[in-house]
Amino acid sequence: MKTPIDIEIPKGLPQHPWHPSVVYVAEGWNGHRWWMAETPYAPDKCAPYNERWELPCMHYSDDGVHWKSAGAPIDDLTEEQITSHSYHSDPHLAMKDGVLYCYYRLMEDYDARTTIIRKSSKDGVNWSEREIIQVAGREIISPAIVWTGEKWRMYYVDDTYTNIERGIKMAESEDGVHFENKGSVWEKKEVKPWHIDVQLIDGIYYLLVHDVDHNTLTLFESVDGTRWNNGKALLKASGKLSDFWSHKLYRACVVKAEDGMQMYFSCTDSMASYVGVMMLDELGRWEVVDCMRGCEKLGYVLQFCGIKVKQLVRRVTHFIEKRI
Repeated sequence: MKTPIDIEIPKGLPQHPWHPSVVYVAEGWNGHRWWMAETPYAPDKCAPYNERWELPCMHYSDDGVHWKSAGAPIDDLTEEQITSHSYHSDPHLAMKDGVLYCYYRLMEDYDARTTIIRKSSKDGVNWSEREIIQVAGREIISPAIVWTGEKWRMYYVDDTYTNIERGIKMAESEDGVHFENKGSVWEKKEVKPWHIDVQLIDGIYYLLVHDVDHNTLTLFESVDGTRWNNGKALLKASGKLSDFWSHKLYRACVVKAEDGMQMYFSCTDSMASYVGVMMLDELGRWEVVDCMRGCEKLGYVLQFCGIKVKQLVRRVTHFIEKRI
């Protein structure tokens, strides 16, 4: 049985990591090499509503597997926003000149209005005030921001609610705040992106696409960040009872660390959400990493089995109720 990463989430929030974005600094940044932003999300009902607790949280790690909380969420909702069922989502990290930037969405009045926000930090703990990102778009989902060395690029999923055409657009900026749209960079109609990650690694753009229609994660490459190769499917929801990625895949991100390329992915088994890791081996194969050992793994297996028992009981109860 493969196991997910061990991640400490701030107290009072659902202990279910979601939508990871990871940066790796070989020489370390404020004492740690891996930094992650994510928004906890509980698959089951959580008062007053699930999305209320989807707050951008920061974590750090020294091995890419065991993660500690960097403190309280970097943003929260007002009482008025909670009343209207507003929520945060889709954090993305980018680093420039020793400063860590976190971009994320604020959906107000439950999908009525989208605002993209940026905060910055020099230590991963203390964060700046909000900067409101200026970018035109009907609906901006899962913004992925890259510093190219000359300018900022924002990639995002657009037209998400048409169900006919779900595309990826790009915008560019000199200051990382005021973006000018450059149009579509997506022509692969067979893949319908829902959440994405884009990274510029060793001169190559990597686009990691979560295709919600096929429940897959596919990695594309480009030399210019606008024209992509045919891509390689890395992972599909397994449907296997023993896999923590059995039910649903979600946003994932790619990073190059000391051991090579890594892919952090969020997923659910319908009862709980997790973040797992895949690594690229010397033969060019991506494999899910078994992240826990010894007593740590035993504890996870026991907890996992308990979740599966609850899942089975719920299904049996539902079946009986339908027959009565």
